[in-house]
Amino acid sequence: MHIIQPRRELTWLVAIGLSALYLIIYVLLDRLSYIYDLNHMEITAWAPGTAFLVAVVIYFGARVAPLTIIAPGIAEFALRREAPLSPAVLGAVMCIGCIYTLAGLLLRARSRKNRQPTIRWFAMLSVVIAGSALLDDMLYSAILVQTGELSASTYLTAVRTNWVGDVNGIIILVPLIIILRFGESGKLHEVRSHLGLLALQVVALVFVFLITFPEAWGAPIDDSRTPFYLLFLPIIWIALRWGAGVTAIALAALQLGIVMFVAEQNTPESFLAIQFLMVLLALTSLFMGISVSETARVSQLMRSKEVELSHLNARMAVSEMNS
Repeated sequence: MHIIQPRRELTWLVAIGLSALYLIIYVLLDRLSYIYDLNHMEITAWAPGTAFLVAVVIYFGARVAPLTIIAPGIAEFALRREAPLSPAVLGAVMCIGCIYTLAGLLLRARSRKNRQPTIRWFAMLSVVIAGSALLDDMLYSAILVQTGELSASTYLTAVRTNWVGDVNGIIILVPLIIILRFGESGKLHEVRSHLGLLALQVVALVFVFLITFPEAWGAPIDDSRTPFYLLFLPIIWIALRWGAGVTAIALAALQLGIVMFVAEQNTPESFLAIQFLMVLLALTSLFMGISVSETARVSQLMRSKEVELSHLNARMAVSEMNS
């Protein structure tokens, strides 16, 4: 999904303002990821800031690369003042910006000239992000182990936790950011015409969420609680009915609910398991939702071509009669 925008010259004041806004948003998102961190906030099972970084690179391209590379280092300095910021730690943090900036540039260069997510684009996103996240997390954790910032015994835990958090955040939020930026043709009118169905689906999602996570409303956690897989039912229902846009919003809302109401009541291991299942849920539902949206766009294009063809046939018939 290669996004081509007309190049507009920005004044230095506007450029500085936009850069500052990006850094503020990134630092705030990085702060929101503070869940069961291991010595450094980057090692966590939820990484919305990384998703924002990749989305900005996909949209703006190489011209924002210097900004996205230094953003993790600025966040490290702004949020972890109580921890010593050694050059090795700063270099490890900068690896995050470098690797994900390159991943965003690869997605921008390899994608088709289409503003809407396609199955091919989402498959490429999944593969590139999974590989980039694994490389980044292995390198980042290895540097911290070598410098003594992270114990060797927690290396695999750090890699696993960070990988799940990065993939989860990017897979859920990047399609949402791009869809919200460009919208879906006719989707808002369709949603307004079926608000009752949408409300029913929201109620079903909330109901299943409360059953799946009883700790969200104060009930004790036990081993016999309803499995996570029940959440697949309302999310897939939403994906098959509305397509990619509403599905991405539903996934983001579900993830936000888990972070706000479930994370603190679970151990780091159980929360990591929930986030891994969220990755599977996001992949499954977004593949379905994007497929539905892509099919709808193709059908709409075919209908418009049929209308054009019928008008052309009518004009040819009139011309023949006149002749």
